[in-house]
Amino acid sequence: MPRTYKLFTMPACDKCMAVKEYLKEKGMSFEDYNIAGEGMEEFRRHYPKVKEKITRNEDGSLVIPILLVIDETGSIINFANKLEEIKRITENISLIEM
Repeated sequence: MPRTYKLFTMPACDKCMAVKEYLKEKGMSFEDYNIAGEGMEEFRRHYPKVKEKITRNEDGSLVIPILLVIDETGSIINFANKLEEIKRITENISLIEM
């Protein structure tokens, strides 16, 4: 089953860089979107589908990075924003059922 991995990050974010390195080490292809710029438009396209489950900081801001796993129909089948969660997802262990 083909899947697309969309990673939403911010520049100079240590957690974002760690996730990118992990995905590269695993040889996984992913689309990287900078939500501080042009990537925010792409994130807004998907936000309505995940807004109830997305993690926020105390000030209401999004916890980043955010990895969306999208199937061949364009449906979000999983997402995570912590390296440990991303590792579980990429190892085919379901973390969050959409």
